Amino acid sequence: MTANRKFAALVALALLSLAACKKEENKKVKGPEDQVKTKLAGKWRLMQLVQDYNSNNVMDDSVYNWPDTEPYTVTFNTSGTADVFIKTSSGDLTETFTWVTNSAGNGFDITNSSDNIAFIINVDGHVLIDRLTATELVTKEEQLTPTVTRRWSVFKKE
Repeated sequence: MTANRKFAALVALALLSLAACKKEENKKVKGPEDQVKTKLAGKWRLMQLVQDYNSNNVMDDSVYNWPDTEPYTVTFNTSGTADVFIKTSSGDLTETFTWVTNSAGNGFDITNSSDNIAFIINVDGHVLIDRLTATELVTKEEQLTPTVTRRWSVFKKE
């Protein structure tokens, strides 16, 4: 009977090992677009707007700190929707839009947005991500006006 128990234990161990290997094979390797989607998920608060007046692709010293009294937040949902909330002295602004990350993982497209109050979108309808960490999102808009060629929006995760 002891030999049977040892044999049963070996068979069980072999089956568990095979199941564990099979489980690892089924895990999907995340591409850049999945990684961006995962990092973007959550609530982000606009902190600063930074300009590039001299067209050198570097943030200039002119920083506009978004006022704490008028919070501007964007909540990205993993379902591909996002909710915008902006508190202003004349009333609250809200919007919901849909978004999808690009395959390169360096931006996302906003669709089904009535006002695009969340971001200034480039000519091609694409929002560029300059930097994205677990706590910071920096988007980059280009060719805003003849005198301002670039602007960065700096968000912190809440």
